Amino acid sequence: MFQENDQYGFKLHAKNRGYQMTKQNTRITVLTGEWGNRVDSLSFINKSKDTPQFLFIGDSFVFGHRCIAEQSFPYLVGQKLNKSIVNTGVSSYGFSQMQMTLTDFLEHHSPEKVFIQYSPWLAERSANWYVDVLVGLIPIPYYYQENEKILIHPPVYQSKMIGPDVELFRGNGQSAGDFIKFIFNVSLPIFLPDDYNFIVTQLKFLFGILPKPLTDQVMIDKYVLNQMANACNEKGVKPIFLFMANDWGNNHSDLKDLLQDKAEIIDIDSALRSKLTEDTEAAYNRAYCFWGGENNEILEDTHPNPDAHQLMSEIVSLAIAPDSVVAEKQ
Repeated sequence: MFQENDQYGFKLHAKNRGYQMTKQNTRITVLTGEWGNRVDSLSFINKSKDTPQFLFIGDSFVFGHRCIAEQSFPYLVGQKLNKSIVNTGVSSYGFSQMQMTLTDFLEHHSPEKVFIQYSPWLAERSANWYVDVLVGLIPIPYYYQENEKILIHPPVYQSKMIGPDVELFRGNGQSAGDFIKFIFNVSLPIFLPDDYNFIVTQLKFLFGILPKPLTDQVMIDKYVLNQMANACNEKGVKPIFLFMANDWGNNHSDLKDLLQDKAEIIDIDSALRSKLTEDTEAAYNRAYCFWGGENNEILEDTHPNPDAHQLMSEIVSLAIAPDSVVAEKQ
């Protein structure tokens, strides 16, 4: 599903059919279009190349983790408002990759609106050399400072985590021969190069060859939101920031003030909370997250579930085109 990339660290394969495996061994089909963006099954079959009217940028919340494409809120917004959409959300992406995605996309396209996810962890991811994914640590582009300027540094090395196909060994038994094949075909090709490069990276940092990541996440937040809003406005595209999964009780008023004259803000998280009969984190998780076990008593995953995506699509659609949503319900 993923491929190595020397700028982004990793990207989704373009024009591809793949599968997302969750920690609970749930298998979700993932289809991608010509930009490596997630698409629905009909667009994949028809190889749709519509001029994108709405662009969505983010991580797994925009991608639609544990949901099929047709359940994700970007797809549902497009359906509700009859707009062609491009969903460039990628699981485990941070602000650096999102900013690069926006820059690359606006070089070739001018959508009507760009919807940009804001969540607290997006800055945190881009303040590190690595992102922790299901298979291990993968180097990603990160922010650093040079002469008081904030810049993006490319991944410190190209990880081999993406390469080997572990699916070839799924369900093949647990014999000694299978184990040996797995070691030589998967484990060693991954961990030997990555362990070597990890050590080299530490040495480069110690000798001053590699710049230290910028760890001030407030500074990253303000810088990125400002840069992305300006990039859209300079292109004549309307930027809309989607505040999602914010810290409980924190409305990030400082960031909202920063964007007041530059972009529209849709506080999805507050809107979701307003629909609860009890405004607590427990009630939020029960309504909008994934649960499992015999009696649905185990919180398996805090990503938005299909019900949450449906409500999110209504919140976004109502905010930008209230008349269209009213007409749809009549």
